[in-house]
Amino acid sequence: MIFNQTPIPGAFVIEPERREDDRGYFARVYCEREFSEHGLSTKLVQANVALSRDAGTTRGLHYQHEPNAEAKLVRCTSGRVFDVIVDV
Repeated sequence: MIFNQTPIPGAFVIEPERREDDRGYFARVYCEREFSEHGLSTKLVQANVALSRDAGTTRGLHYQHEPNAEAKLVRCTSGRVFDVIVDV
């Protein structure tokens, strides 16, 4: 995986690193060791899937602070996503 640091400390754009052959490709999208090496929580307590049928759909704005803060992993499997992170 390729971890690209954003201007916000602890926030990364993580790109799968494809291994391709004549069958197609394989790419890891989560690795406990690599996430931990980048200071990201590796304790997965919840996983969700959402489908937005219409372009321009807005989903969840979550403000969290300790002790209830959670790390977020956002993945778009089709189309595009505009993900906003705000450091308050």
